[in-house]
Amino acid sequence: MRIEHMRYFISLAETRSIHRAAETLYISPQAMSKIIQSMEKELGVTLLIRSRTGVILSEAGAKFLPVAQEIVDRYKHFISDFSKYDNSPHLRGGNLHILTQPRNLETFVYDAIKIFTRKNLPETLVVKTFNPLEIVERMARSEADIGVIKIGR
Repeated sequence: MRIEHMRYFISLAETRSIHRAAETLYISPQAMSKIIQSMEKELGVTLLIRSRTGVILSEAGAKFLPVAQEIVDRYKHFISDFSKYDNSPHLRGGNLHILTQPRNLETFVYDAIKIFTRKNLPETLVVKTFNPLEIVERMARSEADIGVIKIGR
C-alpha cells in the first residue's frame, strides 16, 4: 500500500464524498474508487459503506483511519527530518548506490533520493532491491553507500 493511497483514504474520510476527495486530490473519481477497492482487497476488509449520498466509514474503516493518519504523519516527519540533515553522506567517486527492500521504494526511498540529490549531484544513481539479509551482507562488503531495511509491518 502506498503513502498516497493512505492520503486519499484520509481525504475521503474527511469529505465523505468520492467526487469531492478526488477533486481536491486532482485525480478522477474512478481512480479514487479503484485505489480504495485495492486497499480493501489488500487489507481484506470493507473500509467504506457507499451510498447515493456519499460514503461513510465502515467499522474497519474507522479503525484504519487513525492508523493511516499516524503512518502519513510519521512519513512527513521522516522526510522533514531527512531534508534538514546537513552532513550529507560523502559519495564515492560521484556515484550513489542504494540497496533497499522493494516495499521501501514506494514508502520513502524515492522521496529521500529527491531530497538528497538537491544538494548532491551524483554522476550515477543506482538503486537495487534485495531482501534484508542480502542488503546487510552487501553493506558489510561496502557494495553500496546506503542500505534501507524495514523490519516488521
